Amino acid sequence: MCCKFRRSPGQGRVERGLSSELAATVALETVLGTAWMAASTHESMGDVVRRVASPNGTTEAGLAVLRRDDVLDKLVSLTVSAASRRAAELAEEAKGPKLAQEAPSA
Repeated sequence: MCCKFRRSPGQGRVERGLSSELAATVALETVLGTAWMAASTHESMGDVVRRVASPNGTTEAGLAVLRRDDVLDKLVSLTVSAASRRAAELAEEAKGPKLAQEAPSA
């Protein structure tokens, strides 16, 4: 799922004229830089967001869309719910009948 989230901003840049290679690089570097900042400063992701989002800047404009009607929170909740549901299904399938019985000792 994280890879898909990482890919999406790059795809948006391609749609606005960047080459696929440059868009992918910018998206990856953004994710890496954000993760590095959070890990090295031990700040919460909320604090990192506040540090990088300049008032009336490009990041703030994008965040405003994600905050509107809790779009991002709802999307993440649906995504995690689907993955959790599938994990439960796989766990049930794994509990199925044993494929092989223990061989009798000779």
